[in-house]
Amino acid sequence: CTHSALADADVTLTAAQHRGELVSVAAGANNRTITTLTATELVAAYPGVAVGSTVYLKVSNLKAANTVTIGMGVGVTEPVGGNRVLLGQTGATFALIFTNVGTPAVTILRIAG
Repeated sequence: CTHSALADADVTLTAAQHRGELVSVAAGANNRTITTLTATELVAAYPGVAVGSTVYLKVSNLKAANTVTIGMGVGVTEPVGGNRVLLGQTGATFALIFTNVGTPAVTILRIAG
């Protein structure tokens, strides 16, 4: 597990940050969005993945009061009722489940936090 400390800015994660599994957002005065790679980029970032493969992303929101929302790249979806918003001073673990690799599709689920 490798930690990526992100600046107080909206950002799309890189492949290396996804593979590192742990990101945190610095304290700051604004709500922020961290967006996943697209499903196509995620398949490329994890050579050999198959349908049903799961990778994990841990996110820490170091902000005192502002939120961090996990945005979804093209081809990444969540089930109805999913929760991708982290309140201030909280963390969460997300599972990214590869549901199709030929026509890339990934489902994101909050599984802890």
